[in-house]
Amino acid sequence: MKIEKPIEIIGEENIKREVYTVAHVFDMKLVDILKSMQYLPKIIKINEQLMEVLDKLKWFALRETY
Repeated sequence: MKIEKPIEIIGEENIKREVYTVAHVFDMKLVDILKSMQYLPKIIKINEQLMEVLDKLKWFALRETY
């Protein structure tokens, strides 16, 4: 994501441009959040699988200790 450098010269056109840049950056973040939400089910599934593996490792570690 490219953030434009604010322009030194003050004027109506520059103010409009800065407002547009801020709005554009915000929209980009919002779009990224919305896009990433489609991956949530996959991430949750991976977390469940990791928890199963950790449980098995914990069980194995406890068995080896006693």
